[in-house]
Amino acid sequence: MKKVVLILVILALAICFSACNRDDVDEILNRLPYDIEGWHEHSWDNWELVYDEVNVNLVCSVCDANVKSHPISQGLEIDENGVLVDRGTCKDAYIVVPQGVKVVGEGAFSNTKDILGVLLPDTVTEIRDNAFKSCDGLQVINIPEGVTEIGDSAFHSCKSLIGVLVPHSVTKIGKQAFANCGYLEIIYYVGTEADWNAVEKGKNWNQGAGKHVVEFKFVIGDEPIPHVHVWSDWTIVKEPTIKEEGLKERYCDCGEKESENIPVDEFVDGSFGLEYVLNEDGQSYSVVGIGICTDTELVIPSEYKGLPVTMIGASAFYQDHIINVSIPDSVIEIGARAFRACPFLETVDMGDGVISLGYGAFRSSTALKNVEFSKSLVFIDEYAFDDCSALESAVFYEGLQTISDRAFRNCAALETVSLPNSLTTIGQRSFPGCYSLKSIVIPDSVTHLGIEVFRDCYALESVTLGRGITVLGDDIFHNCTSLKNIIVTDNVTAINVEAFRGCTSLESITIGKSVQSIDSYSLAECPSMKTITIPDNVTIIGNGAFYSSTGLETVNIGSGVLTIDNWAFYGCRSLKTINYNGTISNWNGIYKGMEWDYYTNNYTIYCTDGEIAKDGVVTYYN
Repeated sequence: MKKVVLILVILALAICFSACNRDDVDEILNRLPYDIEGWHEHSWDNWELVYDEVNVNLVCSVCDANVKSHPISQGLEIDENGVLVDRGTCKDAYIVVPQGVKVVGEGAFSNTKDILGVLLPDTVTEIRDNAFKSCDGLQVINIPEGVTEIGDSAFHSCKSLIGVLVPHSVTKIGKQAFANCGYLEIIYYVGTEADWNAVEKGKNWNQGAGKHVVEFKFVIGDEPIPHVHVWSDWTIVKEPTIKEEGLKERYCDCGEKESENIPVDEFVDGSFGLEYVLNEDGQSYSVVGIGICTDTELVIPSEYKGLPVTMIGASAFYQDHIINVSIPDSVIEIGARAFRACPFLETVDMGDGVISLGYGAFRSSTALKNVEFSKSLVFIDEYAFDDCSALESAVFYEGLQTISDRAFRNCAALETVSLPNSLTTIGQRSFPGCYSLKSIVIPDSVTHLGIEVFRDCYALESVTLGRGITVLGDDIFHNCTSLKNIIVTDNVTAINVEAFRGCTSLESITIGKSVQSIDSYSLAECPSMKTITIPDNVTIIGNGAFYSSTGLETVNIGSGVLTIDNWAFYGCRSLKTINYNGTISNWNGIYKGMEWDYYTNNYTIYCTDGEIAKDGVVTYYN
């Protein structure tokens, strides 16, 4: 338990006890993620962290006093295996991770600029690659006893990190794990020198650590720990120009000031102060963060230090307060979550070099209205524009091949979508909840149309299906309440579960001659439909296929039907006529499920050789 407490306070308290007075200590305590009251009344050696449903409590194990509680962070994305995969919707500057999390996932907080501190529970055993990479503001984090591995680049470029306690349980530190932590003054290892030497350390694990401090110390066991500075953010005193260097400064609470020149060669033809990394090819750069840039009208430069800027990195501008962004033709890829949850982002001018949009690239940027898509765009990954509720149009150029799952889900203001003839795949749930979408033309090139693609598109009135589609997937037009008519092409072989369920305005549907099955509830609750013709190729009318289509009066059934399943016409209260393209004997040979015609009108079945009333009375023709 002593180790748990030391992890919590080592960077803000124990570091300073030997060199600071009580006022200094109080000031440091104020910067912790919670206020520690009554510290002089309890022993630091006997504190416990106790979690309840909503809080983590600092409890004195001697007297059971609850010194302070702090709320557990909400909105973190944690999967079923206990892996923390993303910051999610959590806005906390000091993040308290709940008990039960076992792994901090790869890149979970990478490039997140506004996190100041993180408290991990003792259930965590692994911190994976890039987990906190380029978290510029991160000052305080505990690595719990029980963690065995710190991944590659886990804390790379954490510029505000001043001290780290590494527990005895760690057996591996990945390559560049603490590289470029320029203000890291101390690493404190809880163990012997022999234990430390046995820890596997990757290449350049601490390269560049402490390069901006007077002395970088590595401490084993209980050696005294010196005071470390807590720096403010950089302030630009003088902007660089093409000919002159700039100057930036920052301060510690102790009064010490630090200055750095801003080189001329960092001046670019675009927004100043962005953060870059050299790509693996050594011939290009990626923009990976907002850096010290304060622009709301963001202009990504085409070059940096004489080399092209070709990528926008993962989470580079996550939650930043930019309004507009202009991307040059040199950029070919926009990474995962690059502009996710930017609350004020309204327009994106995407350069014509962009080929790929990453996972959740603009997800939940709820002010985004207009995007000029790249003429070279080929691939849109999952969730790319999910919950962009203000987006009004999506016009694509020839070359686009894939719109992945949930790419435009819940884009409530989306009115116009123009799809090119190069498109082959529209993933599942890619446009559901697009309440303003009125028409869609699916080109013949599309061969895969996922489930629920246009579900709950309430304004959709006009749909043209391409000839490449062979299956209308589950719920594809479910609750498209404005759709009045549709032609199912002859290439379609199946109308799947609930495909048109709840299309309350649907008056007519032409079913192609290749359709073999009309699946469960596929045309249920369509009260405006009066007549339906089921071609000879159809063999199965599934469970509840026309359930509660209360306006249906006439059904023309082809001779190929072998099964009319349970509740197929249940609740079709207006049904008067069933025209069957076969004999009475053929009709009697069709398997009919439970209550297939329950709550229908007194219909008559007209066969080729006679009639059958609903009550079973048979009349043969002469």
